[in-house]
Order: sequence, then structure tokens, then C-alpha cells
Amino acid sequence: MWVVIHLAPNRMEAEILKSVLEAENILVRLRPASVPHLGDLGPVDVMVLESELEYAREVLDGRADLV
Repeated sequence: MWVVIHLAPNRMEAEILKSVLEAENILVRLRPASVPHLGDLGPVDVMVLESELEYAREVLDGRADLV
């Protein structure tokens, strides 16, 4: 099951977080968190598998400059 680990304010931040997590071999999905017409300017859910949630949090905590 996929769970939201972070709500990014825009697509650019979401892509950066996705890259950081994927570099640690964590599977990531991005999902628009608002109305689609906002495109890349709208908020984006950064999602990971529930089984990887704890490790993903550790990775992001180690990169507090990004979140």
C-alpha cells in the first residue's frame, strides 16, 4: 500500500525528494494533491510503500535541508 510521506508545495520540490529517495532504492510515486489545472504549480503528494516508510523518513530526516 502506498502512503504519503510528504506534501510538496509544487512539482519541482516533489521531484527533488523523489530523486533523493530513489537514490536510496526507495520506490516513489508522485500524485497531484489538488485540482489538476494547477499543473506543476500545485501541491504534490510524495508517496512511498508502507513497508519502506520508516526508512524513507530516516533518509528525509537526514536531509532536513530539503524538507
